[in-house]
Amino acid sequence: MSCSISFSPATADTSGTATSTVMWSCTNASNGWYSCSATTGTFTPISGWLYSAVTGPESRLLTFPGISGAGSATCTVTPYNEDGGAGSNYSATVTLTPLPTCILTLNGSTGTTVTADANGNASVPFNLTSNYATNGTYSCTGGISPLTGAIGGLSGTLSFSGVTSQQTHSCIITSLTGAGGTSTTNLCSATVRLDPPPPPTVDLRVNGLDTSVNLMAPADITLSWTSTVGSDGYCDYSIPGVGSGQVGPSGTRTFLNVGFGTYAAEVVCSNAAGGSARDVVAVNVTTVPTGTPVWQIRDSLGPIFSIDSLGNAYLVPTSQVNERTPPLAGLTGAFLLKRGGERVFAFSRNVTYLKGSVRPWQTGLTAEPGKLAIKNGSRQIVALFDGASGDLYLARDAVGGRRRDQ
Repeated sequence: MSCSISFSPATADTSGTATSTVMWSCTNASNGWYSCSATTGTFTPISGWLYSAVTGPESRLLTFPGISGAGSATCTVTPYNEDGGAGSNYSATVTLTPLPTCILTLNGSTGTTVTADANGNASVPFNLTSNYATNGTYSCTGGISPLTGAIGGLSGTLSFSGVTSQQTHSCIITSLTGAGGTSTTNLCSATVRLDPPPPPTVDLRVNGLDTSVNLMAPADITLSWTSTVGSDGYCDYSIPGVGSGQVGPSGTRTFLNVGFGTYAAEVVCSNAAGGSARDVVAVNVTTVPTGTPVWQIRDSLGPIFSIDSLGNAYLVPTSQVNERTPPLAGLTGAFLLKRGGERVFAFSRNVTYLKGSVRPWQTGLTAEPGKLAIKNGSRQIVALFDGASGDLYLARDAVGGRRRDQ
């Protein structure tokens, strides 16, 4: 008895089972016994009877279960004649190839969450590893166009924009092609949840302070702010009745010679994702002392000169400080301080005369003969008129309707 035997390649499905067609032909044989075992790789051995092929080639579909890894199997056929006599063994090899498999990760996981940046953009790293694949395709929901290319160790970045609300995107490998064929079912996938950017923040400061600010008119007001609205965001700034505008995520704006009043300096910043933040600082611009008046020179219209409990000195806005130049003769409505008959200080609604100068406080100044000390309710000296020099010392250096330390 002489025989021939051949097998078609066997490609495993996702369960690890493959089928192959065996073609065999023998002369003077009525039956044949086949057995197959792994040459390389792993699968479950199979065996069984083939039937007569005396009149020509015969085909039979064989099933190879339990395939794990690419490999091959050697199948041997022993023919038998009608009397049960056995002939020589004939062998052939069948190639066993699993279908491609894969693992897809987004941001390092099959299920992950990524938070968009302040501009509503999100970048999601992806990585695809596969076995027995040479190429394939994948696609992602949410407006991402299907991408194709070589699969072996494919990695890259998926880019999303306009993330203003929570979104979920599922990416799936739609096909994998390898030596064993093309697989289109039960392939790998991953999901990413995109969260919108967190609410933005803004920090507004007025003249460097983030709390209520007290200034004397005419006041210079500087707004400065920082925010987290991102490069695509913007900020609207305003002081009602004074000025407003729109700039980028951070900035500085100064308003000069702001008059008496109570103002709300405000900055509202918005990001590209639609979030916004607001910060307000109260600004009080006044022409009256911020401390409690402890000494005043008044005329029939009201205060001419005031010293408050903090050591601030205030003049009426129309008064001009005239240092070292004696007041005009016949100055009316004036309050005079003399020493030995000499005018050393004179106060009126229009002119304030000092023989000396307004000076900052000095350590060791005390009330003594020839000096007029002004004290607050805590018995602290807050101002001192020196009759000898004509100088006025203030605990807080301020004249001319504006506190000089502001």
